[in-house]
Amino acid sequence: MSSGRVRQVHDLSAMIAEARGFFGACGARPYFTHGSRVLQIAKRHGLVEEGVLADRRQPVARRDANMALATLCMFHTVRADQLVEAKLTIPKSIQGSVAGQLAMFQRIVDVVHADEPPERLLQLLNGGKPAPLALLVCLADYAAIYDSHTRIESFTGPHHQLLRHYSDSETAQRAVLADARFGEKLLAPLAELFGYPELAGELMRHAYRVNHPELYREISNLYRSQAFRDWLSVSTDIINYARAEIEHALKSAGFDFKIEIRPVKNQGKLMRKICRIMHDTSHKGEPFDSLAMAEEVRSNLDDIGLGKIHDWVAMRVTIVGYHGRNKSIKGAFQQNEESEMYSYAKRIVDAAFHRTCTEYGITLGEFKYYEFLEKLNGYSAGHWTFPYLNNRPFLTSEIQLNLSRWDILSRHGGAAHYLYIGGDRTIVENLGRAYHNLLYDVLGNTRGSTGTLKANKPDPGESSYKT
Repeated sequence: MSSGRVRQVHDLSAMIAEARGFFGACGARPYFTHGSRVLQIAKRHGLVEEGVLADRRQPVARRDANMALATLCMFHTVRADQLVEAKLTIPKSIQGSVAGQLAMFQRIVDVVHADEPPERLLQLLNGGKPAPLALLVCLADYAAIYDSHTRIESFTGPHHQLLRHYSDSETAQRAVLADARFGEKLLAPLAELFGYPELAGELMRHAYRVNHPELYREISNLYRSQAFRDWLSVSTDIINYARAEIEHALKSAGFDFKIEIRPVKNQGKLMRKICRIMHDTSHKGEPFDSLAMAEEVRSNLDDIGLGKIHDWVAMRVTIVGYHGRNKSIKGAFQQNEESEMYSYAKRIVDAAFHRTCTEYGITLGEFKYYEFLEKLNGYSAGHWTFPYLNNRPFLTSEIQLNLSRWDILSRHGGAAHYLYIGGDRTIVENLGRAYHNLLYDVLGNTRGSTGTLKANKPDPGESSYKT
């Protein structure tokens, strides 16, 4: 991939303008629209860090990785040889990465759509070491293609030099089904591991719409029901009261913090969680049956609402710093003593949680506290869980307390950037091990199987409670 003119800066706007011209010349303008959509999703979820690209103070390796990923998002529908012939002005420092990762992305798509044995995909991904940048393109591309409805007609037509274009609707339908299996079994868990939980939920919802339509419809109907809205209203009142208590207490103590409320659990993650609970409790050892699961959800809504799901509504409290006068707390922050920092903040949040319980008539024997909830990507937090209230239908809710570094790893792409760019040795090693194990759980334990991703292992987004 070469050019007579090479951009010396990480110029996102120039790359997008060049893509517009390229696809226009190919007579494939819809693919420019699709690439733009993929890039937009990548920026929204933090896969592409637009601020890093514009900041010359950032490490060159991080800016290069972001520019390579942004370029791949725009041009991933083009065969690598076609892109080489176009002689685009791709910065010299990332030409090799873009060419290699574009070919990798296309081989992944080809293997998935050809319904090859899972072991082939495992080999392609280097047995889990290292993680190719192309996987991030897979995440954003899948979310863009299946953002609302599966439109088979948009995948058929004459543009044979482009990816994801098929000669007939039957071939396109097979590709859609293969993508959905890939999305459910591997892409959504990888999104969680890499630190993109909201994207993971989107991918899971998209995949369930194709793979498990009965369960998808039942959960969608649940979210639209009046009973659900009534339960959600009670949970929201309690969480908002707790937020006010915690904000006042932490401010008074001199903490710098941020509070985020997730109004309701993502539907895709709920589908996955319900399936896992039901399969482990009443269908263990049986093949997955979407219709049976849907019927069980329909007949057990009260049970689900009363506590099987612990985080219908969630509040996350992240400690960022301290500006108070307590010398012990200030010293803990200055010396990065995480356990001490957390302990100080925990006592304050715990007292506010108890005041909320008293206000709403929840006895001390009814709530639960877990320390810590840990994920394989480095996230760690303490959790307080509000159970159902006075035997009334009530969506179980939780409060999470964590530190800024854990939060960045878990929810802002920090895990992915450690994998692709490097950083703290322990974090990199743990993430690499988790990625390796995930691939082998899904792809490596299927010897004798053909074609589909059949493993149903827990993913890195699932947490282990430690009391």
